[in-house]
Amino acid sequence: MKHWGIISLKMVLTSDTERVDTLLALALISSHSKTKGALEDKFGESTNTIGPNGSAFFFAPAPLSELKDADKQIVACRATWYAELTPEEQSNWLRRTLSRFHNQARQQVDRLDEHVHPSHIVEVLRTEPRRVQMLVLRYLPRTLAAMSAVALDIILEAASRDPETISSDTAPAPQVVAVVRRIFLSHFVAVDALRNPTDLDLLSGVKLAMLVRLLGARETAIACRGIAAVEAVASFLRRFSTEDAQAIAAHLAALTSVDPGRIAFAGKLLHTALSAQQETRAMINHAGMSLLAMAMVERDEAGRRYTEQKLPVEAAEGLRTLVDGWSVDADREMIHRVAKETEVLAMDVRRASISKEIPQATT
Repeated sequence: MKHWGIISLKMVLTSDTERVDTLLALALISSHSKTKGALEDKFGESTNTIGPNGSAFFFAPAPLSELKDADKQIVACRATWYAELTPEEQSNWLRRTLSRFHNQARQQVDRLDEHVHPSHIVEVLRTEPRRVQMLVLRYLPRTLAAMSAVALDIILEAASRDPETISSDTAPAPQVVAVVRRIFLSHFVAVDALRNPTDLDLLSGVKLAMLVRLLGARETAIACRGIAAVEAVASFLRRFSTEDAQAIAAHLAALTSVDPGRIAFAGKLLHTALSAQQETRAMINHAGMSLLAMAMVERDEAGRRYTEQKLPVEAAEGLRTLVDGWSVDADREMIHRVAKETEVLAMDVRRASISKEIPQATT
């Protein structure tokens, strides 16, 4: 049986001691080594390699010198300590170590959320060994597996996705598969982990992108309320595509009463968006993402991560930066107001998915 390993231990283990213990426990499971001599062979001629990100581990034949000096010494000492235990003590230690790890991982997520954007899967797996990538892809939904495989330059044949077709001499131990799966899933948030999910939380990735566009168009319409001359508004709207201009005009007509403070805020936000993005469609997206970020300020970490993982990695990073900015600079009353407006529009987006109508929210 080939040696198999685990990915991103530092994402789920709370200390270096736990990381080393889990590393040793999985090596023992994958090789079924229990004697002192076998352990000396494992840590002398083949050992664990550390990935380029400093936290990705994979059990495979490799010279001991590839480990960092600190890790090399700690793992070797821990292996020697284990070999000196009685068989009963070894069995009890192995069971406790894996049980502790499983419990820690299980507290985070048990299944991959259906709305995770494939770019996040690729980001997690990109620096992992090919065998780990293949193992994870086998257990993903077919569409996500296929999209991720293309990005990772992996040819994922139908047979390779079926665990039943994997020969026993190349398959990892079931315990290793379970741990690899849980560590991979720990990078993501499931809707079950959210406290009182809102309409915004329940949007799919496609619907979230629609919300961003609607937020940007609506904010542009609010800013237009600060333009006194009708001719000036019409001239401004001619800068946009026909579709965007119609969307802005529709929102403008739906807005019944907007106070001067809200109009002034929209004007400043739109000016910032125009400074960042000269192209009008990109400007609408930028404004929409800024408002979505404001709505995220009052969310806990799980809520923010759940929204971020629905977006492409680059967009998620941009959203996180905007959230950090609003957390420092924005007026708390305005943040709360924008968050409420965003939830109203998110509810309309969800309803529109049934009626097929484009929502128009009022303030």
